[in-house]
Amino acid sequence: MHRLFNSSFINTIDKINNLSSNWIMLETSSDIENQRHKDRNDTQSETWLKGRLTKSLKLKESIKKLTVLKNETVEELGNNCNFIMSMIR
Repeated sequence: MHRLFNSSFINTIDKINNLSSNWIMLETSSDIENQRHKDRNDTQSETWLKGRLTKSLKLKESIKKLTVLKNETVEELGNNCNFIMSMIR
C-alpha cells in the first residue's frame, strides 16, 4: 500500500464536491496470501506483514463506500476485472 492510502486520505477524497468515488478492496484467505508471498520470494518480515494486515482491517472498518471482492482464483480475478471496468466506463 502506498503511504497516501489511509483512511484520512480516503475520507478527504470522499468530501470533495462533484467527485464520485468507489473504493474496492481485494481480499483473499491467509493460506492463499501466504502462498503468493512464498511464490514471489517476498522479503517482508512477519512484523511488516502483520502491520499490513492490521492496516487493511482498519481500512475495511473505516471506509464507508467499500466493496470487498474475493480474489483467490483466476475466475474471481476475471470477474473482479469486469466489475472494476464496469465501474469506470
